[in-house]
Amino acid sequence: MSTKWQERQVFENKGKNRIEEWQSAYCPYCKRYHTTPYMYYFDDYNFCPNCGQDMRNVKDESKNQVSC
Repeated sequence: MSTKWQERQVFENKGKNRIEEWQSAYCPYCKRYHTTPYMYYFDDYNFCPNCGQDMRNVKDESKNQVSC
């Protein structure tokens, strides 16, 4: 069974670290967040690195919406 990432967000690092922006997504299967550096686009990982849940082949309705 595949699922999809929830609570996808990009946030700024206000500290003095070298990484300025991070991306975070929530896995509803294991209920943990996967946080990685943000590199100019949101990278949807195919599998949750925490539990191995398949995150592929799920239509994202937000990509199909047309904005005016």
